[in-house]
Amino acid sequence: MLRTLAAAAMLAIAPVLSLSAQETEPDHEGGLSGFGALGIGVAPDYEGSDDYTIVPLPIARVEYGGVGLEIEGLGGRVDVSPFEDIGFGPTFNFRMGRDDVDDPQVDALEDVDDAVELGAFVRFGQPVGLASRDELVLRLDFLADVADGHSGILASAGAAYTFRPIDDLGLTFGTSATWMSGDYADAFFTVTPQGAAASGLAPFDAESGIKDVGLNLLATYSLSESWGLLATASTTFLVGDAADSPVVEDAGSSVQFFGGLAVTYSF
Repeated sequence: MLRTLAAAAMLAIAPVLSLSAQETEPDHEGGLSGFGALGIGVAPDYEGSDDYTIVPLPIARVEYGGVGLEIEGLGGRVDVSPFEDIGFGPTFNFRMGRDDVDDPQVDALEDVDDAVELGAFVRFGQPVGLASRDELVLRLDFLADVADGHSGILASAGAAYTFRPIDDLGLTFGTSATWMSGDYADAFFTVTPQGAAASGLAPFDAESGIKDVGLNLLATYSLSESWGLLATASTTFLVGDAADSPVVEDAGSSVQFFGGLAVTYSF
């Protein structure tokens, strides 16, 4: 269960963390550099749940020789781009399935197996505004399950604006949206006739489409040259068949919140 909760937490936080990578990473002229963060957060029990619990919040970024490794919870990406304002490369994620959840109706549905997702990302960053430290970042991600968990595909797009109102404080405001394939929709949001009989929820056939849209805020504060604090909050709105599914509409909530606080160390 703890690993499931950690995965749910990173689903909420990953878009704005990835988009603000340039803001939180030091520049060591091509040598070894990076930062790590460890903290706690509050996240839904599962996607679509209205129950919340405490979750771990691990983050790490390491860059060496122009190649960047970004870890966020159970997933991450490798940036192999040689360009300063464009990032791209493979991305990966271990998505826990859904079983042994708190809601008795959802728990009675068919289990969803763990998924190993592989794909690619591209990220564009550009200084904007009157202050040279302001930056607008756009990102696209594509992930496909290769382990017959949900057997589906996810594609997401995000945008974020980062600025520093004072030297030690960085703020990033972001927005994101995610598209799901029919297989993903079936795994997490369809209620089969057998599942309906076991759970008491109405049968429902979920189809592909936009799964969610989100708003995110990330704040970083430097306590010293190496140590700092990171705080994040996000609200994700499930839409379309994800919101209309009885898993969400009758047994959960289409509005998903996440908040977290972590201590960071840069090197």
